[in-house]
This record gives sequence, structure tokens and C-alpha cells, in this order.
Amino acid sequence: MTFLFKNAMKNTGFDVAFGFSRCVTLFGTAFLIFGCSQEQPALDLSATTSHQFGCGDAGPVEFRFLGPDTIEVTAGNDRFIMQHQRAASGARYLGDGAEFWNKGDEALLIVGDRRFECRRIGD
Repeated sequence: MTFLFKNAMKNTGFDVAFGFSRCVTLFGTAFLIFGCSQEQPALDLSATTSHQFGCGDAGPVEFRFLGPDTIEVTAGNDRFIMQHQRAASGARYLGDGAEFWNKGDEALLIVGDRRFECRRIGD
């Protein structure tokens, strides 16, 4: 059969047998990569990621992921749920009348009109 395809396409300069084998190889590889993969369970960030910060007069503050774009910040008896915001540098979160801006081991917590300079502790 390959002989027939080669002869039929001889005038075009296209080698069907070579094209067919490349196609089979491509689809076979795609099947192995995508067809056999198993869906991975979603990572529960809230169970695995939390950080403690010392924030001056605000005292110890806990930063915990609730989802990929949502955090919970707990300062004393106050709890704030915040959403990720676009920032030129660092990670910025906003919500519940508060803002938490983190870059490396430093952070800024703003609650209403009060600002607290924070530094990571532990971890």
C-alpha cells in the first residue's frame, strides 16, 4: 500500500509514507502525554500555607491562603478576607476594609487609616 501512495504522489514530490509515519508518531506521542495522564486533585492551600508576621502595635498577624487569589488575615480578634490585586511589585490583597501588601519577609497591613509595618516571624 505504501508503494501505491508513493507512486500516486510521485509528481508532487510529497512522500506520503514519510508524512503518514510522522503523523502516527505525533498522535501516538500526544496520546501518551494527554491520554494517559490522570487529573491531579486541587491543592488545598489553606491547609498547607500560612505565615506569621509581627506587625508592631497590631501584634502578631497570621496570613493564610484560602484559595489561589484569596487570603485570610487574622490580627488579634479581627479577621479579614482579602482578594489578590494587581501590583507592580510584591503581592497585594484588599478586602473587608483592610489591605495587606507583602514582599519577601516584609509586609504592610493597613486597617482603616492605621498602617502597620510588618516583618515575617517563624517559618
